[in-house]
Amino acid sequence: MFAISILVLLSITAQLEADHGFDVRHHLYDVAKDLAKASANKIPDGCTPIHLNLVIVYKLRLRIAILPRISSSGDDFALVVMEKFEFPICHLSWRNLNSPSVSEDDSLDSGLPTKVKEKALIVVSELLKFVELEHGSYHYSIIGMISGAITFFLGTLLMIEWPFAWTFYIARHGTRSPTIKRMRELDKLASHLGELIKDAEEQKLSLEKVPLWLRGWKSPWRAKLKGGELIMKGEEEMYNLGIRIRERFPELFEEEYHPDVYPIKATQVPRASASAVAFGMGFLREKGTLGPARHRAFAVTSESRASDIILRFHDCCGKYKAFRKRQEPAVDKLKESVLDEITSALMSRYGLKFIRKNVAMLWFLCKQEASVLDITDQACDLFSPSEVALLEWTDDLEMFILKGYGNSINYRMGVPLLEDVVQSMEQAIKAKEEKHAPGSYEKARLRFAHAETVVPFTCLLGLFLDDSEFQKIQREESLEPPPKPPQSRNWRGSTVVPFAGNNMLVLHSCPANSGSKYFVQVLHNEHPIPMAGCNGSDFCPFEEFKEKIVAPHLKHDYNSVCTVQPEEPEHKPVTSKLSRLFRWLFSMQNDDTQHTKDDL
Repeated sequence: MFAISILVLLSITAQLEADHGFDVRHHLYDVAKDLAKASANKIPDGCTPIHLNLVIVYKLRLRIAILPRISSSGDDFALVVMEKFEFPICHLSWRNLNSPSVSEDDSLDSGLPTKVKEKALIVVSELLKFVELEHGSYHYSIIGMISGAITFFLGTLLMIEWPFAWTFYIARHGTRSPTIKRMRELDKLASHLGELIKDAEEQKLSLEKVPLWLRGWKSPWRAKLKGGELIMKGEEEMYNLGIRIRERFPELFEEEYHPDVYPIKATQVPRASASAVAFGMGFLREKGTLGPARHRAFAVTSESRASDIILRFHDCCGKYKAFRKRQEPAVDKLKESVLDEITSALMSRYGLKFIRKNVAMLWFLCKQEASVLDITDQACDLFSPSEVALLEWTDDLEMFILKGYGNSINYRMGVPLLEDVVQSMEQAIKAKEEKHAPGSYEKARLRFAHAETVVPFTCLLGLFLDDSEFQKIQREESLEPPPKPPQSRNWRGSTVVPFAGNNMLVLHSCPANSGSKYFVQVLHNEHPIPMAGCNGSDFCPFEEFKEKIVAPHLKHDYNSVCTVQPEEPEHKPVTSKLSRLFRWLFSMQNDDTQHTKDDL
């Protein structure tokens, strides 16, 4: 399936360069049909999903898409596609693909089943990604989240005929506002930009190159007293995700809701629990009697922050916190050369005396404007495509070192979550084998957490690795950091952990299979993803999954990984202690004000 997809995209991209009149929709029609045929029978016949594990993270890593100019008028590809579909890419739905300009006979809707339509949407997404990585004559624009409503379609066709047994789902919260700390930093940026403009005016320097928005710019969050909350866009992301998950796995969610059958858990951080609530509202839409929308009540439970080693293991892991504190200055040092290079370029381009910290904050502002405010022509427009690529790489490098494969403690501390997932699958298998009555056992485990949860869990599964890298991880050898642009890389924050990013593990029952009766399928951001530990397949026999992927990690106990051993007390001679006592007494006699000091 993967090879076929790449060949299709190569052929489409080649035609883009040769034909400026290329119409994406007509090619999607043929591509969707080809993919539909090629996708059949990837999962063994007779397999039924019996359980689902889901882990969701709320925070977004914005992707800045670099897209080639392909039309004679100079329109970049993203805008061409948006105009033809008459809708922003990040909010595409099937009905937007049917333009009045296309005849009814040629319409993508003509005689195509829903699953093929859905496949066509993912082709759009994959096409954009492919063109972005492979072509040179670039113009950039923001494509926010090319996931959500689009990305999950990739696996939909493959799941149409499969019965499910059980699912685990872990996800990150949806889009949120900046934290108070970041808001104050943006206030400082506004103040410093004002000083730069004033300094240039006093020196009678030309401001012709300075964008108008930059003159007198104030942070849009300057009046806010609180931050970090889930915003409405984040609520919509999670609500729609809940709807999609239920529609994608109807066999798993046919039971009447009960908190023991479909437990929903979140961390005690408000944006994570708010994400769980929004998801639950979509997941149980029209399943109750409350109000015109027929909502129903549901439970969201949390563990104390101080003891939650399942979803906030990073908060409870002393060794990790010490490691991160040591590493952060070194990571900042690695990013300095890139920031200095871009600082120099911006100074030359706009005639203002930017400093490194300004550039770092302008990049942060770019991501916030694009993801939260849908503004893409201000801060983001300051940077060239190559600068955007380098800044994205510095973000990815930081995440790799501090949260990902850069050090084994980053993911070893997530072993309690991995154990919880495997245990839940084993319980689902037991219920299946013992023929427990429907509604008497758990069918899905839904969890809402943070990037610091999803990234380590992704690493524990060995995702985004080739076979040699996976073997290194198994031998506990360090991996090379993601290569610097223009070299390609698998490790991208925008892919690994976007807002509402998630990992889903679906347990399938396959009684007709001559080998294993149970298989695990892994989906990352609703997309089937190959596991290097399972010969590059996203569909792995359960026992092989436990042996090759899980077992090597379970030899690391959470307490041994995370507990900081107390240092041995230093034994000092008694004379030293006495001398300190006498000095203290002498100082008291010679300074009658000493007793008023706070440290005494």
